Amino acid sequence: MNNWIFTKDRMPEPNEMVLLFLKNNQETGQIVGTVFHSEIEDFKEFNGLFKAFDGGGDFSPSFLKNEYVIAWMPLPEPPKAALINEGE
Repeated sequence: MNNWIFTKDRMPEPNEMVLLFLKNNQETGQIVGTVFHSEIEDFKEFNGLFKAFDGGGDFSPSFLKNEYVIAWMPLPEPPKAALINEGE
């Protein structure tokens, strides 16, 4: 099943966590990210950019070049056990 949505056809909702498919001249990859949106004045310049978290301790975002993000898909629902008793 292929649920990829091309960014030229439709963008994800702002701040919705989705799976992004990236492609540049040399390689492809997948990463979880969002289309950034903020009402905070200092961050409005980043609205509309794709971002991913770099995995650092503070989970600071890493902004991606929008032209490298060619498709996206919704994330699956989390496992029910994780929601009920954290996987026990």
